[in-house]
Amino acid sequence: MAAPEQGYAGLDYLDAADWGPGGGMGGEKRSYNTWINSKLIEGGYPVLSFESMFDDFGDGVVLAHLIYCLEDPKLVKKYIHGIDERRPLHPLRGHSNFLVLYKFLTEQAGIKGMSSLPINAVMHGSQTLIMGLIFRLMQKYALATAENDEAFSSLLEWVKPRCSPHKEVKNWTSSWKDGKALCALWNYLITEDQEMYEWLVDKSGQELTIDLTKCTTDTNAALTAAMSKFHKIMDVPLMITPTDMIECVEGFKKTNQIYIAEIKNAHAKWYDETKKKLDMDKASQQEANEDLEHITIGLEKYEQALKALREAQNSSNTMTTEILHVAGDDMSNSDGTDEELDKICDVARDKLTPNDEQYDYSSTLFEEAYTEFAKVKGREASKLEKQWQFKSKMNDAKAKPGEIEGMKDATHDNLDIKLEELKNKWKGKKALETLLAEYIADVDKYTDTFETITDRVIRSFEGTRNERQRRENVSQGRKELVDEVTHILEFVPRFDEVSNIVVNEDDQKVCEEKKIEAENWYNFWVNEYDRRVEEELNSGKYAQEEELADLLAIYHKFSVDLDTIVRKDTDENGNLINACLLYTSPSPRDS
Repeated sequence: MAAPEQGYAGLDYLDAADWGPGGGMGGEKRSYNTWINSKLIEGGYPVLSFESMFDDFGDGVVLAHLIYCLEDPKLVKKYIHGIDERRPLHPLRGHSNFLVLYKFLTEQAGIKGMSSLPINAVMHGSQTLIMGLIFRLMQKYALATAENDEAFSSLLEWVKPRCSPHKEVKNWTSSWKDGKALCALWNYLITEDQEMYEWLVDKSGQELTIDLTKCTTDTNAALTAAMSKFHKIMDVPLMITPTDMIECVEGFKKTNQIYIAEIKNAHAKWYDETKKKLDMDKASQQEANEDLEHITIGLEKYEQALKALREAQNSSNTMTTEILHVAGDDMSNSDGTDEELDKICDVARDKLTPNDEQYDYSSTLFEEAYTEFAKVKGREASKLEKQWQFKSKMNDAKAKPGEIEGMKDATHDNLDIKLEELKNKWKGKKALETLLAEYIADVDKYTDTFETITDRVIRSFEGTRNERQRRENVSQGRKELVDEVTHILEFVPRFDEVSNIVVNEDDQKVCEEKKIEAENWYNFWVNEYDRRVEEELNSGKYAQEEELADLLAIYHKFSVDLDTIVRKDTDENGNLINACLLYTSPSPRDS
């Protein structure tokens, strides 16, 4: 596996992805998200998604993880009990979490005004209140005080002499717009210890200071260089962007205050660690001690491994979001079959390979660090341990590969869950699309059938001799129509079946509407058939035919009656008994 670029090369360049979620777009939410994730990563906890940041605060688990990262472990162990970190978490358990954490922040951390951040509103994702809660944590743990104005004034006084004489810093906004304040602060902090600076330049092979004239010719590039160096050398979170500082965007003052506080804290930590490296390097050169060399290499490998692990953790969140976005697009354009959806899911899973390689690379570095630490077995090992405390890092380096495998598995499990949700969503949508197309086609078909049968029955009236025959035609046509259009009712259980697999509420609503609509179409065709034929029968077109039929019926009856009379009024020889009957009842034919 190819190793990422090491050392300080390329420090004037930052890719948009280095700023985390949202890239270099700036904004107060992104700044807060970056600060939170930098702390969670240090503590080994899952990072927050930029999109769901406010929702993720809803059960108190994220707040608990932040406190674990920021507070004294002894205080946490003594005062924080009963936090439920299972997810999804019942709202009552989430509320219980917040009660414990608010009490700790108020009574032990000394943060004032927690009552102005109602728990219920925070649990329901209030952006304003959650941002306020995060800012209070920043004040407390970035500035080491819960008092706002005094802390920021003291911090500004710390900045002023370090930027002078290149820039007179008067405030937290306009004094920073031209980039000179941040670049001057960087130059001061990196060169404060001249011996250390020369050692760093020798190690990196390049000058690390920033030409302040660059602030005039290309302010954005100068700020990018300063922020890049602070991030890559001193591990300062990329909370703000050059655009934020140049334009003093909304919320910049507060985020800039916290950003500079992070610089101050990170510099102090970096200076102590770098001083140890410098001293170790000097000792190694002076004493040519093999054990010290192993410690030096082990510490370098260990720090490279930690950085590689942080990058892998950051990438897992961003990469998962991108993979799901592409998979969703592919599924929307698919035919919705299990085979094709499974194929899309398999392709999506393969796209996590680069992230797996990042995790594997960090795991390899931890193994190499452990190997170097394990070589320290000389007589001075105990003395070196007291001086450099490398054994705790050696134990951590030994355990980390196993933990990293768990992180990889968690990333894949999370992607699998999200892909399964996507698959179910689009499987339902495609099934509904297919069924709707079939349903619409059948509605058109049966509408044509309805029109054809109705028209044929009505036209048949012209060739019939009487009402009875027409009614028989109507009955036969109705039976034929019902036999045909009854098939539309077969869609009712089919829409009911699809309703059980679609996950979108709108799609479920469509299924319910179409079930009702199918029944309405059936009733319409049958009722409209009845209405039209009845209207045709009652139109009066066939009255003349009925009168003729009535006359024929009367004549027929008369003929039958006459024949009966004649038979009854003759004797056994066939002679008429009452001839007058023939005279009084003339035949319609004789008359």
